[in-house]
Amino acid sequence: MAITVQFTGFLQEVKHFDWGTVVEVAHTNRKKNDAGEWETVSTDYIDVVIDMADKEAYRDIYEMPKSTRLAVNGRMKFNAYTKRDGQPGAKMKVWAEDIEAVANAVKVVKDILDPVDAPF
Repeated sequence: MAITVQFTGFLQEVKHFDWGTVVEVAHTNRKKNDAGEWETVSTDYIDVVIDMADKEAYRDIYEMPKSTRLAVNGRMKFNAYTKRDGQPGAKMKVWAEDIEAVANAVKVVKDILDPVDAPF
């Protein structure tokens, strides 16, 4: 059974295979600490699977620099496995329905409000 998910994360790696492409996305989990500041408490690495039939539709994603923020929609499955060292491991895999780059809103607002460019 697959679960429909939406998340944002940061592009880590793109791996091409004969059957399609896997885009590894890092999703950080954050919470406020005792001082009221946000801190990263963990990072999940999610494999976003793109079938060969859809490979060309996402060509621009493959060429983006590492750490580009992405918004992903798709169907997720949880994959449990045994690591090389014998320890249990798990990986989330999402079969992509839509992937988009997310503009850095802070930079966009800063550029819009930059007083150097003001007309007065």
